Amino acid sequence: MDVMGDKVTLFETGRFVQTSDPGPTQGAEESGSADPYRTGSRVPCAEVTGTDGTEDGTRGGTAARETAADETGAAAEEVAELARRRLAAESGDTEAMSVLGAMLLRRGDLDGAEPHLRAATAAGDRAAANNLGVLLQQRGYPEEAAGWWRIAAVAGSAPAAHALGRHHRERG
Repeated sequence: MDVMGDKVTLFETGRFVQTSDPGPTQGAEESGSADPYRTGSRVPCAEVTGTDGTEDGTRGGTAARETAADETGAAAEEVAELARRRLAAESGDTEAMSVLGAMLLRRGDLDGAEPHLRAATAAGDRAAANNLGVLLQQRGYPEEAAGWWRIAAVAGSAPAAHALGRHHRERG
């Protein structure tokens, strides 16, 4: 089952392009009367200059709306990506567990990230071991974090080796 997500924000941005109907719009495109969002041969893109098209640049309403729409779209994409990774992680995909744990860690959800990182680390994912070390460091367990960084560094993780070196330098 594939997660489709909520496409409402995509439709509201005006950037949805129908690529399945290239037929009648081809001739109309040449005359300049075609709707650019219905063409199959080109993808419209907005040119954002920070103004609403005035030469003096005093008004920026259009750019602000486009920026807000882009941020809403990015947030929707992130939620959809989290849902896809969560489904894959629940099915036992080690890489998905590692990536989901890293995404949750980046968002500050330490409680949500830890079980995924521990499961991926148990399956041998060195990036998950490094991220588990970061999580434990943030929780205030530097010695346990150093143990996971050591495991990841031995497995070939340069960021883990760097974190382990920094840990030992700070400890003296």
